[in-house]
Amino acid sequence: MTEEIIKANKDYEINEYAPDFFGIGSSSGGEMIAFKINEPNKWSVYRIPFVGMEEESAIMIAENFEAFSKSIGQEIEE
Repeated sequence: MTEEIIKANKDYEINEYAPDFFGIGSSSGGEMIAFKINEPNKWSVYRIPFVGMEEESAIMIAENFEAFSKSIGQEIEE
């Protein structure tokens, strides 16, 4: 599984298009779910469109992975 996630980050060129993020999955709706990795000891979880993958288009969906895991299955308010 870890190898697949690393490969997906390389295939989607995350380092080039969204270098402050590390993708961990997909929303199944055209958005990447990713950690923001340049936040020491925080790693907030964001969703970012695969098309136009830029930090400005990223939306935080959880303060950290624990909050994200507790929100799975819940509706996201915008």
